[in-house]
Amino acid sequence: MLLWLDFVQFPGFMYGEQTPPLMRPSYIEFEEIDLKHIYCTMSTASKITLGASCVFAVGSFVFINYSQQLERTALRQGPIKDAERMNEKFNKKQLANDLEHKEQMELREKLIKIQPLSNEIIVGEDDK
Repeated sequence: MLLWLDFVQFPGFMYGEQTPPLMRPSYIEFEEIDLKHIYCTMSTASKITLGASCVFAVGSFVFINYSQQLERTALRQGPIKDAERMNEKFNKKQLANDLEHKEQMELREKLIKIQPLSNEIIVGEDDK
């Protein structure tokens, strides 16, 4: 297996020489890696560590995505809950105002029966 790196430049060209450097391609050769052979030669402790780290990585990924979904749904529900709460608060105030209005009307009727209203203005006497 070959890995193409790049053309190699000589350092003298970078410091202002007029002639371009000789350029040649450079390659690095690698051997084919047999993963099955590596896995079979691993110790039991290494296999357990590898498995545990993979489980931890996958578990972290799932947990983070799940918690982000919960946060998004909570953020979307925020304005809806606020509107419901404000509506309930308005309805409670409106109900309290209606009850107070009814009580005031009943009290007014009761007081009118006891002392009828007239357009007569009562003026106090001045003591001189």
